[in-house]
Amino acid sequence: MDSASRNTAPAGPGGARREPGISAPDAADPEDLFVHLLRKDRLILELKEALAERDGRIVELERTVADARRRATGGGPAGPGMPSAYARMLSDRVAALAGRLAALEADLLTAAAAPGSAQHRLAMLFATPHAEGRTVQPQEKICRFWNIGFEPTASVRLTVRPNGIEVPAPDSYGSSIEVILSGQTRWLTFGTTLAWDEIVDAEDFDAAAAGEPDRSLDIYLCLRLWQSDGGFVQHFFGGLKLDPQSRQAGTSGPLNLPDPAMFDGARAPVLLLFLSPPQDGLQVRLDHISLSFR
Repeated sequence: MDSASRNTAPAGPGGARREPGISAPDAADPEDLFVHLLRKDRLILELKEALAERDGRIVELERTVADARRRATGGGPAGPGMPSAYARMLSDRVAALAGRLAALEADLLTAAAAPGSAQHRLAMLFATPHAEGRTVQPQEKICRFWNIGFEPTASVRLTVRPNGIEVPAPDSYGSSIEVILSGQTRWLTFGTTLAWDEIVDAEDFDAAAAGEPDRSLDIYLCLRLWQSDGGFVQHFFGGLKLDPQSRQAGTSGPLNLPDPAMFDGARAPVLLLFLSPPQDGLQVRLDHISLSFR
C-alpha cells in the first residue's frame, strides 16, 4: 500500500491500542517514550524470529509425518528396522509435537496481541466455556464477539469440548469447537468485527490452524469492508487446508488491502472464516486458529 493510500485511510474506532505487558510511558517524557518504543520494537522482532523458526520446524515435521504415515499404511517402503507399528507410533509422536508447536505459537501470538485484535478475538473464540452439543441458527451469536453463518437449508450442531490437541493446550486456547453440518449450504462462516487501525497499514499476514475434519477442508480468510452506500466488498486474502492426515496448516503472504479511502471508516471491518462445506455434510473439530497482521 503506498503512502498516499495510508494518508487517506479512515480513522479506526476507539483510539490508540496498548500491547499487554507493556505499560504506556508518560507522553510528556520523550526519554521514557523512546525507551518504550525500543522495547516494543524488540518484542516484535523476537516474535517475528520465533514465527520464522516455527514455520521451518512445522514444514520439516509435516514431511516426517507424511513419510511415516506412508510407511505405516504400506504406501512406501518400510525399510530395515521400520516395522509398521513403529512407523505409526513415530507418526503419532511427531504429530503431537507439531500440535505442541502450534499451541506454543498460539500462546506467543496471543501474549503479543492487543485487545480487540484478530488474534485476541480468536483466543476468545477458543476460550468459550465447554458446552454439550446444541443446534444453532444462522447468524446466531455463539460467544462474545463471534457469530456463525450458514444458509437455512442446512442444520448445524455445535459442541465446545476441552481442547483436542494431543499435548497440553495453551491457556488461551482451552476449548475445541466441534461442528456437525448436515443439509446443504453454500457457506459456513465464523465472523467477528475488527478495528480499522489493525489492518489499515498492514502489508502482510500470518495464519495457522489445527483441527481434525472428517474429510479435506479449506478455510478461507476474508475481510468484509463496508462502503458508504451500505454495500460491501469481500476481500479474500489467504487460505488454510486441513484433512484427516494433515491436522495442522500454516500460511502467510501479502494482505493486498484495497484503498481504505473507498470504504466507510465509521463501520468496523468484519473478519470472516469461510469453511468450505462439502455437498453431503461435514464434521470437524477445530483446535485453534491464529491470525496476525503486520
